[in-house]
Amino acid sequence: MQPRGKRRRAIGAVLLVMFSLGAAAGVSGCAPDEGTTSSPPPSPTASASTAVLPSNEEALAIVEELYPQLLEAQGAFMRNELTLEELQVVATADMVATIEESHGKGADRGYVVTGAPTADAIRLQQVQDSAGVVEIRFYACFDRTSYVPFDSNGQPVLSDDARIRIPVEAVVDSSEGTYKVDGYEPWPGEDFC
Repeated sequence: MQPRGKRRRAIGAVLLVMFSLGAAAGVSGCAPDEGTTSSPPPSPTASASTAVLPSNEEALAIVEELYPQLLEAQGAFMRNELTLEELQVVATADMVATIEESHGKGADRGYVVTGAPTADAIRLQQVQDSAGVVEIRFYACFDRTSYVPFDSNGQPVLSDDARIRIPVEAVVDSSEGTYKVDGYEPWPGEDFC
C-alpha cells in the first residue's frame, strides 16, 4: 500500500484527468449517512499533538467555503489564469501537485478548458484528529456543467452521455497550518447527486 499522500495524489490525478477530460464515473453501493459526529473533545490530559476539533457546524462552514474556492481556483489554473502559488492558498501541496499533473496532461493533448467546476449538496461525513492534524471528510456533488474541455480543433472532449454531476468524497485538513483541500475522489456508493 502506498503512503497516504502518494495514494491520494495518484487517485486525485486520475480523478482530475477523468473530470477534466471527459471520462464518466460509475457509482453503486450505499449512500452516505446523514448524521455524523465529530470525535469527543480532547481530555485535559491529552498530549500536545492532539488537534482541537471544530464542531460539526464549524467544520461544515469550513468545507462550504473552501471546496468551492478550490474548484474555482482549479478552473482558473486549468485556464492558465492562476499561478501555482495562488492555488496553494486553498490546496495542500499534494492537491496542487495533482492539479498541476492534470493540467500538464491536458496541455499535452492540446486541450483548452473553459469555466470551472462547481459543487453543491455538501454534507459532512467525519471530523477527526489524525496524528495532530484536523481532518474533515465530506461528501459533495461535483458539477462540471460550466467546466468544459475542448480539443485542439475546438470540439468538446466530453461525450454527450458523459456524467455532468458526480458524487465525491473530499478531505480538508490542517496539515499545512491552516485548512486546505487535500483531495477529492468519486464516491463509490450510491449516486446521491
